[in-house]
Amino acid sequence: MAQKGETVNEIIVLCEGYSRYADGEPPGGADGEEGSEAAAAGDVMLANCTCTLIKGPDCNVIVDTMTPWDGDLLLRRLQEHQLHPDDIDYVVSTHGHSDHLGNNNLFLRAKRHIVGTNISQRNRYYIHDFNAGK
Repeated sequence: MAQKGETVNEIIVLCEGYSRYADGEPPGGADGEEGSEAAAAGDVMLANCTCTLIKGPDCNVIVDTMTPWDGDLLLRRLQEHQLHPDDIDYVVSTHGHSDHLGNNNLFLRAKRHIVGTNISQRNRYYIHDFNAGK
């Protein structure tokens, strides 16, 4: 619980993620046999990340920006919270899949983009020892 005068950040799920098989079956069909016709035909996953906004009085962070096809949706969700992409200070993509960094390009004024363990701004890539716990 926040103390009087203490700053509180707000955590907002802008879009809830999902991951499931397109046909409802795991690879190889319901029986999971590796050699089945379903596995040979190629299985399909439907997936998108959860996009989260950390809104603070002095700093705004967006975590995972969804697929490139979700740009308009992401802009609408930010607008619902009275924010524009230029208001985002840090962009964090938990890893390099396209459903986690598909709209990082909307946040060109962010101070840093962090993708997995890579930190960058424009053409600069910063060396950071995450193992040091800093």
